[in-house]
Amino acid sequence: MSAVSISSKTYTYKEFPTSLKGQVTVRIERDAQEAVKSSHKRLADILARGDKIYEVNTGFWKLIQITTGEPDKKELQLNLVQSAIQKVSSLE
Repeated sequence: MSAVSISSKTYTYKEFPTSLKGQVTVRIERDAQEAVKSSHKRLADILARGDKIYEVNTGFWKLIQITTGEPDKKELQLNLVQSAIQKVSSLE
C-alpha cells in the first residue's frame, strides 16, 4: 500500500505515484485542512449572496447562462471530479 501526504503546496499529477490505482493511505496535513476550511467558507459566503460561480452553480461552456438548482449542485460537482480523474488517467 502506498502513502500520499497532502499539504498546501501546489502539486501536479506527475507528483502522485502510479500506485494510486490500488489501495493508498492519504494523510491531509493541518495546513491543507485549514486551507480547505478557509476556501469552503469563502465559497459558502459567495453562494449565500447568490453570486454565480462558473462550474459550481452554472453550466459549462455555452451553457454558462444556465444556473443549476440546489439539488443538482452535488451531482454537477461529482461529475466534474470524475471527469478530471478520467482526464488524468488518460495522461498516463
